[in-house]
Amino acid sequence: MTHEVYQAYYGYERHLRTLEEKDTRNGTVWYSDLDTEETLGEEMIYDPNAPAVETVAVTHVMQKALRKALTQLPEEDYRLIRMLYYEGKTIRHVAQLLCLPTMTIHYRKERAIKNSWKTEKSFVQPPVELGLIVRGFFQTPIGL
Repeated sequence: MTHEVYQAYYGYERHLRTLEEKDTRNGTVWYSDLDTEETLGEEMIYDPNAPAVETVAVTHVMQKALRKALTQLPEEDYRLIRMLYYEGKTIRHVAQLLCLPTMTIHYRKERAIKNSWKTEKSFVQPPVELGLIVRGFFQTPIGL
């Protein structure tokens, strides 16, 4: 090992020790000191971009109700909803695939969504942003 490499290595080591000494002297607390077997200390840092817990819970309940309602749809309606929301096809594209007018596909989509909520008979009514809930639900495959 050359003298320059030796000095660089031990210079860096001394620098790290100096930083640790300053942290100790200034009372710096590391999040890694808060680690437990279940969680990491870094997980305790507040994330302002994370969705609110209430939003996550409501979305989960809505997705669960939607999943149940979709399983009760007739096969044709379910296939239409799946093509539009899961496969990301447009109404026009689905109309071309099924050789039907665009408005027929639109009306069938609306009917399928309304019927899915009627068959559910739950306390949850179809929200204005139902399309967003459907899209969020279909981003993970449901195991067909």
